Amino acid sequence: MARRAVWSMTAVGIGAIALAIVFSLVLSARVSRPIRELVGATERVAAGDYDVRVAQRSSNEFSDLADHFNAMVAKLRDYHDLRIGEIVAQKKKTETILQTVDDGILVVSGDRKVIATNTAAVNALGFATPFAAPAELRDVVAYDGLIKDIEGIIESGVTPIAAPQDRLLTVPHGQTEKYFEYSVTPVETTSGRPGDVVVVFRDVTRLRELDRLKSEFVMTASHELRTPLTSIEMSVRLLHERAEGKLDASDLSLFDVAEEEIIRLKHLVNELLDLTKIESGKIDMQFHTVAPKVFLQNAVEPFRPQAAQQNVELVLEAPDDLPTARADPNKITWVLTNLVGNALRYTDHGGHIAVSAEQAGHWLHLCVRDDGAGIPHEKQAAIFSKFVQLDVAERAGGAGLGLAISKEIVRAHGGHIWVESEPGQGSVFTVALPL
Repeated sequence: MARRAVWSMTAVGIGAIALAIVFSLVLSARVSRPIRELVGATERVAAGDYDVRVAQRSSNEFSDLADHFNAMVAKLRDYHDLRIGEIVAQKKKTETILQTVDDGILVVSGDRKVIATNTAAVNALGFATPFAAPAELRDVVAYDGLIKDIEGIIESGVTPIAAPQDRLLTVPHGQTEKYFEYSVTPVETTSGRPGDVVVVFRDVTRLRELDRLKSEFVMTASHELRTPLTSIEMSVRLLHERAEGKLDASDLSLFDVAEEEIIRLKHLVNELLDLTKIESGKIDMQFHTVAPKVFLQNAVEPFRPQAAQQNVELVLEAPDDLPTARADPNKITWVLTNLVGNALRYTDHGGHIAVSAEQAGHWLHLCVRDDGAGIPHEKQAAIFSKFVQLDVAERAGGAGLGLAISKEIVRAHGGHIWVESEPGQGSVFTVALPL
């Protein structure tokens, strides 16, 4: 009986253990199934599927969790639909604006692909029909200067500084040509990666035509004014000679004033004619290989008597070993003469003027330095424009065309001219010519 009892107890124990194992497996499966379903549903939501639902299997805590999860997914779906709608509406608005503006717009990505454009930009780039975006930058843009500006901004993120004439595209248009001025602007990013670049094309064909007509009119008018001014000058001088001894000194002084004003008018007419010729590219430039000291001496020597009369020290500082430059010596001498004349005009008695030259890399720098009145900061950006003068009536010279002509002459040489000045401490005008 004891042996049977032992075997009975063993059988019952083994059965109980087996039953417990089966029960635990069934129970764990029932408990983990909703958790696995919830994990799977979460993964689908993370992948962008907002139509997923978790079934309610009972009225326990898992049912409450399923209710909250389904409510959360429904709100996410509504928010997603709302955002997609806003994005689509904003995209349509942007495309509409892009296509309706008169200026051409080209958007280039950081990997040098054209990702957006409009009809005006297609016309500016010389395409007959729109091209499909995205497209390789060099397949769309055939202008090396523009490509260089775009790639430079992508690499550095800094907008290049260039004169308007250096940002001009000439596009063939049938039997004529169209002109487009472009600007390149980077799109700021916070990731540090190269951002997009926006290129805007502005049609300046009509402005160029108006400028051409204006230049031709000024050139014609200036040329036609030369003859009557010369006749008036000769007539006034003859009258002056005949009136001597017949009129008193106060009346004769009127002839002197008239002669001075005629000379000023002739000088203004000559400057206008020279400026329009330079702007239209019709001025004759005679380039030679010249030692810089030659035109420096030619510009300084004529002013030594005037400098001595004003008690101003005029110094020429130019080493003999300077490399030669390819330039028109007469035109560069005119530029330096104008700068030295301005320096004398605005330098007080006992002042100093230094004309110097030095090599700076592949450039030759010609500098005219004075310790005169200086130039106000608000004037420094405009003094190279036409008819701009400093507000110093007693020192005013011509009509404000000298620096404008100098700028055009230096630009025709492929160089640059600029000023550095502090009011009351003098100015430094620098002409940079390529060696």
